[in-house]
Amino acid sequence: MQKMISKMAPKFPILIWMGFMIVALAFVIGYFNSQTAAAYFSESKVVRETTLLAERASIESTNLWLPYLKFLGLGMVLGGIVMALRVILDNLMQAGGKVLTNLPAE
Repeated sequence: MQKMISKMAPKFPILIWMGFMIVALAFVIGYFNSQTAAAYFSESKVVRETTLLAERASIESTNLWLPYLKFLGLGMVLGGIVMALRVILDNLMQAGGKVLTNLPAE
């Protein structure tokens, strides 16, 4: 397991960028959903309840899955940060090993 983690940890920038892209995509989807909601609520109540049911369904369904998409993106960013810390830890361990091998014997 440790070998696999050490092999995958240097790929942390990919994970961080994918997380940021997912968060940006969620922001864009939320923006367009807010525009749809603004258009929906600008109509009168009678029109909203009779002819705009598809828009209402779109607004409500997007509100169901969009927070989970944002959470996925943030989780990927935080996972990438943890992987970056693992890379730093591995580099420090290698540097410490080199220092110990270069110390004179007592």
